[in-house]
Amino acid sequence: MKFKENCFSLEINPDTPDGEVIRLNSLISDNYSKRTYNSVINMVVNSPVIQTSHSFNTETALQGQSQEVKFRLENKGHADLVNATAELKQITSFDITVSDTVQITAINVGEFTEISFTCTFGAGIANSSFAQFGLVLNSENGFSSEYSYSVVVGMTESFETGDFSQNPWEFSGSKNWETDAENFYEGGFSARSGNVLDSESATVSLELDYVFDGSVSFYKKISSELIYDRLSFYIDGVMIKNWSGISDWTKFSCSVSSGTHKLSWTFSRDSSLGGGLNCAWIDNILATGISTTGIGEQEILLPAEAVLYQNYPNPFNPVSHIRFDLTETSDVKLMVYNVSGQKVADLANGITNAGEHSVEFDGSKLNSGVYYYTLEAEGKSITKKMILMK
Repeated sequence: MKFKENCFSLEINPDTPDGEVIRLNSLISDNYSKRTYNSVINMVVNSPVIQTSHSFNTETALQGQSQEVKFRLENKGHADLVNATAELKQITSFDITVSDTVQITAINVGEFTEISFTCTFGAGIANSSFAQFGLVLNSENGFSSEYSYSVVVGMTESFETGDFSQNPWEFSGSKNWETDAENFYEGGFSARSGNVLDSESATVSLELDYVFDGSVSFYKKISSELIYDRLSFYIDGVMIKNWSGISDWTKFSCSVSSGTHKLSWTFSRDSSLGGGLNCAWIDNILATGISTTGIGEQEILLPAEAVLYQNYPNPFNPVSHIRFDLTETSDVKLMVYNVSGQKVADLANGITNAGEHSVEFDGSKLNSGVYYYTLEAEGKSITKKMILMK
């Protein structure tokens, strides 16, 4: 028996997922005996799989300041990642500068490395602006990986104007809320319930337009009679949470669905007695997922042309969100394809208004792997890659 070595060479696409089985059909012809021999060879591809997470050195990204973002890159695949570069790019177009590209010597199988970047936010960025970033890894052999995350720049309301002029606040109840320059979580001001007497209440409300599912968080401080006098937080008239007694500044957050919602804070007292200072404070309100339309004099800044953002999260399992912006009302198609070019989902198909848009992609019925999503709008076609990892 004789063996013939190095008969064929293969070049495997660097985007081929880890664990993918490549089926090779071999056909050998014997010119002497006129026989043919068929065989099947299955090859399993080993590729890096980089699982990425991130953290910040500060809780909020504020205008005129810098924020460090640290990434943990762990290789969950079956091949080492060697001689790679990591570049952090801003996907949106705000006045933000990002530090230089980072060189990565290697991330071996089962190991991780940590890298960091510094982002500096321009002083003129509107409060509650939604900035999106993409971390791009590229290795010398053609492997690439993308990871995206978002940052809300500035506070929705910090009361640092010393009044309620930053947002279109509404007041109701027996007394109005006031700004307080003596008790605050951060900065120099907070909002304090007015001089509420027995059987009285004071409510302050703000209507926000959530262009996609988001959240709201705020800090609160209470000084009241336990159980009977309380601070209550409402969304569209439905009480989400209430607090009573005496407690220092603590943070509360909850999710908010897309749509227009009215957020309200009410301090109320029962018919007798009291406790503490008989009041409550709120500070550093941060809403994510909102449009800045109607907040002060800020407006949505439309892009110069249609923009398709990197999905978030990426990699994902099984749900991810895809955002796109339109400069004008347009006939829009947003489709998802597998690596074979077969369409697996239609996410949008029809006339869509100008502005910001977000759609949800559910990959629960699909296999793990690389997928591509394509936006067709305003006479152009934009495609990006995403990874479903189950």
